[in-house]
Amino acid sequence: MLFRSVPAPSRAWAAAAGVLFAMLPDLDYVLALHDRLAYLRHHRGFSHSLVALPLFALLVALLARVLGGPRWFRPVFLIGILVLVSHLFLDLATSYGTQLLNPLTRAKYTLDWLFIIDPYLTALLLIAAAALSWPTPGRLLGLTCLGLAGGYILLCGLYHQQ
Repeated sequence: MLFRSVPAPSRAWAAAAGVLFAMLPDLDYVLALHDRLAYLRHHRGFSHSLVALPLFALLVALLARVLGGPRWFRPVFLIGILVLVSHLFLDLATSYGTQLLNPLTRAKYTLDWLFIIDPYLTALLLIAAAALSWPTPGRLLGLTCLGLAGGYILLCGLYHQQ
């Protein structure tokens, strides 16, 4: 959904880049294929760090430049930064936390505002994603759901502080 805020040569390819960036930090899941314990130890490690964020955005933007030409570098890089920051923030808001400063430290940071899988937030974000793909009437519903999702996260944070 954040990809819509960045002007790009093609909305469809910008959406594909947004989806790729949303899933990119969780590719550490392949560790579970080898060893489930290694996955639990390393999930939300380097791939979820502030060091990896610009590296991922830069690598995918360079790939986009090679495949689509120079006009794709900036939009893909900006989409990457926006989507990856939102991914890290949502993971930071969960009780599981994330290693934001990996490789400098393996300490996990958490706001502990949300459970790892929150059905209310997930529903709001899914409805927003579906609605934003529709023309004008869907846009209002999508933006409303995004606003409600943001408000829900803040409300969870407020309740956590009490």
